[in-house]
Amino acid sequence: MMFNLEKLRLPYREDSTFSCLSFLVFICPLAFILLTNENFETIKFSLMLVLVGCALLSFLYHQLKNSGDWKFNKAFFYLMAGFFIWALLSTIFSIDVLYSVFGTYYRFTDSLVFYSALIIFLILLVNTLDKDKFIFLLKILVFDALAVSVIACLQAFNITYFAGTGTGFVQGPSLLGNPDFSAMFLAAIMPFVLYFWLQAKKFPSKIYFGLCVFIIFTANLFLASRGALLAMFAFACTTLVLLLIFRFPKKIFFGLLVVVLLGLGFGNIFLDVSRPLAVASVIQNADSNTTSRLAAWQISLHGVALHPVLGSGLGTFSLFFEQNRPARPQIGVFDDPHNLFLRLAVTGGLPFLLIFLGLLATSGYCGVKKLQTDKDLLTIASLSALVAWCVGVSFNPAPIPMFLLLAVILSGLLVEYTRTKSFSLVNRLKWAGYALGIVLIIFGVDLVFSEYLFGFAKQGYLNGDYQRSLKLSSLAEKVNPTNQLYEIYRIGGEIGLKTDPDVISNDIKKFTAIHPAQAGTYLEASNMYNLLYISTGNKIYLQFAIDEMNHSLSIDKYFADRYGQESLYYYQLGDLNASKSAVIKNLTLDDSNFAPWVLLAKIYQLENNRSATIQALSRAFKTRPDIPQLEYYLYLVKHQADIKKVPFQIAPQAAHLE
Repeated sequence: MMFNLEKLRLPYREDSTFSCLSFLVFICPLAFILLTNENFETIKFSLMLVLVGCALLSFLYHQLKNSGDWKFNKAFFYLMAGFFIWALLSTIFSIDVLYSVFGTYYRFTDSLVFYSALIIFLILLVNTLDKDKFIFLLKILVFDALAVSVIACLQAFNITYFAGTGTGFVQGPSLLGNPDFSAMFLAAIMPFVLYFWLQAKKFPSKIYFGLCVFIIFTANLFLASRGALLAMFAFACTTLVLLLIFRFPKKIFFGLLVVVLLGLGFGNIFLDVSRPLAVASVIQNADSNTTSRLAAWQISLHGVALHPVLGSGLGTFSLFFEQNRPARPQIGVFDDPHNLFLRLAVTGGLPFLLIFLGLLATSGYCGVKKLQTDKDLLTIASLSALVAWCVGVSFNPAPIPMFLLLAVILSGLLVEYTRTKSFSLVNRLKWAGYALGIVLIIFGVDLVFSEYLFGFAKQGYLNGDYQRSLKLSSLAEKVNPTNQLYEIYRIGGEIGLKTDPDVISNDIKKFTAIHPAQAGTYLEASNMYNLLYISTGNKIYLQFAIDEMNHSLSIDKYFADRYGQESLYYYQLGDLNASKSAVIKNLTLDDSNFAPWVLLAKIYQLENNRSATIQALSRAFKTRPDIPQLEYYLYLVKHQADIKKVPFQIAPQAAHLE
């Protein structure tokens, strides 16, 4: 008997709309690019825009041309419409409309463009999905999860390159760009992997899905994300509870219970190696990671109270955070609160969050309703995956593949709860739909093309090829004028080529007008002016650097390191009083860094204040006892008659753009 080549052809190939959607589900979690500044989210967002645009064009051309049938769940449809309208309102009244429309680089998932593409993706999924197609998409996601897991396991043993954390095994980013992103993606897919393993009838399928269960679970232990581990525990508990409530056969319940208990035992032993003290660092003695997230959540709750209706504007969490940073603890820059639900409430307002929760609840209700009449393990798996998804995104930023996974879960739960209605779109709406699809495709291609151009531009700058950097970053900026970083390196190229300083200064002023409400904007302007000062030797640009830093600190008042950077500028300018004032502010906010103590000691030395110099150097040495020079300088200051002759110097502020 000859082999049937038809078996090698993909199913649903005649359905071009579903083919685009399923290819997006397949390729997005796996995609990454090299030779660019950002290697993961940009290409995933680009693919999402292009393939959603293609699917929309196909849907409008084929489905509406042939039948005019629309499938929809009334409550779900109204909630999606409300979600989009609220996103639009939040954008219109945003504190930074550009960020609200396009998102921050490279957090694209809180933008009007992203939410629009996600809603279109959901509408098309609901219209094309049936149970068989749902299962087909889930098998694609399981394969993706297996690929992500294999890469994570290889990276754990340093078989593939990644500069890891150095704690236990290497916690690599795998294919989602971050260990936490990859881990919560795997956790939310695990219920479906178990479902396919239980349902497999043929021996090869049983082996394949059994290996998937083992490899994906092991990869999650290597990745050791606490949020993802909690998500797996949550889905296991949800599954057991649902099996009991809806009276599934006891052998399924006890079989799963044994698997869960074995997993808990194995996982507990494994975590002692892969991430020691993973649980203790949260419960007993919180580490800096836990402390900073709790602080970000507290600030987010304050933000909800400040802007309860429309929020601060989509994509503006980083701006809101700058304006509301606490003096303690010092937690750096946050462009996301590491909790999706808080982010939705802060940037879009409480109604925006409630509408989103309504979308989850509507699909969840349909799933529970189905279980009342049909003991379907796939519905159990879908509801458990939804719970795991919600837990995972409560502790980490949600990457694009997580949103696509959510759309598949929600659409799958609605499969038997949609109605079909025939109507034709008027020509204006149809052409508007075509235009929207084309715009999505163009912007998606534009996004990845400009990122490649910028990748080569940045590499040229770092290699000292300023002509190349200027040329390519200028082109990238023209292709995609929404990315502020391209402008930074274009100006950096001008400085490197010693372009007329007045032209450069004018370009920096134009740069600050892109995002005028952001403290980071003025920090970058300060860096550029410092670079211009180093290039020209003209101290007027050092004063401009100080002015821009003061502007940054007027917005973000409690960023300790920026006071330290400003104190160095003042020191180079020769204004010791202003330098001392700035460095004391730095140390008041954060006294854990030795460099500000050394600068303060130098200022006291120049003021001929021996006791204060000794005290500052002592604090520096206490902070960094591994630097023997500090102990030597301290000895000299204590015993030399003229402390001004002690030869310790302060290095000038390093020249950098970012």
